[in-house]
Amino acid sequence: ILRKRITPAEKRLEQQLKLKLPDWVFESQAVVAGRFIADILCRKAMLVIECDGSIHRLHRVKKKDEYRTGVLSRLGYTVLRFTNREVLTNCVEVLSTISNYL
Repeated sequence: ILRKRITPAEKRLEQQLKLKLPDWVFESQAVVAGRFIADILCRKAMLVIECDGSIHRLHRVKKKDEYRTGVLSRLGYTVLRFTNREVLTNCVEVLSTISNYL
């Protein structure tokens, strides 16, 4: 269901990652750590990429995101978060950040 509901930002970022960073494998809406769904996951780099919409500004959602990031960090994953707006209006900078991490 989540793969069918991919946001325009997630779709754009996934396409650009595959185009600009072809040596890395990126999965969309992938299960990570057996209990979370990552917007985009690079297993080899243990990198979770999240594209956050406006709902992520809500206090309760922020708290869930912080918890989730903490769990993933303790398991060795790095979580990079970008707003949908960042991805859609400044994808070059987002890709640069991801590329620098990789």
